[in-house]
Amino acid sequence: MKTKIKTEALIIKEQKVKENDRLITLLTKDKGILKAFAGGALKLSSKHHAATGFLTYSSVLLVQSKDTYRVTESEPINLFYDLRNSIETLSLAGYFCELAVFLAPTEEDAEVYLRLLLNAFHLLCEKKRSIHLVKAVTELRMASLHGYMPDLQECNNCGEFKDVKMNLHLLEGNILCDNCTNGERIKLSEGLLAALRHIIYADDNKIFSFSLSDEGLKALSDITEMYIKTQIGRHFDTLDFFKSVMSNYTT
Repeated sequence: MKTKIKTEALIIKEQKVKENDRLITLLTKDKGILKAFAGGALKLSSKHHAATGFLTYSSVLLVQSKDTYRVTESEPINLFYDLRNSIETLSLAGYFCELAVFLAPTEEDAEVYLRLLLNAFHLLCEKKRSIHLVKAVTELRMASLHGYMPDLQECNNCGEFKDVKMNLHLLEGNILCDNCTNGERIKLSEGLLAALRHIIYADDNKIFSFSLSDEGLKALSDITEMYIKTQIGRHFDTLDFFKSVMSNYTT
């Protein structure tokens, strides 16, 4: 028996299959990560061409037969054209998509993951936030949603939580004050700790709403990146590419 699924989805990966078909990976609102075939979608004349392209947010009708999904109807909602205006934003969007493939659930509601990526893409397109801020928020918030949320409320040893200098342990995912630290942690300024706490504890609609100096945002991005790598234990080629792009951009 064939099952139909009508949902909204972000295309986070696409592969060429045969001559003109696409195999796409979708981050769907209702069913998390799904893979589906879009017949003839590589043809410019195809009704599915625009709606099944990489980084496109679309309304889709999927038909499931056994373990296979096929796109039978599709309509683009947002093509996010402006992401392609710079290699920096395009490469960062690619990294976010690879993170989602690894962290977002399969066959489960994933609206919060989808909303996070859509908001990040919007901010990158509109240039309303620093690229380092968007990166730090998106990667740490997504990891936290998956279960990698660090405990940043108070010193893990003595319980101090304010007016003291804190240090982050990447592997244990907690903080210790200077009086309790063993020296194997990343020292956090007051601003960095406040930003990290904001990212993981703030309401969804407020997570991108904070400010740091340019230097502080770069440090924040480095910290969230190191945390993700340590916690997940996985290498992301898209992150390497983004970093190489940013390195060339700044030199």
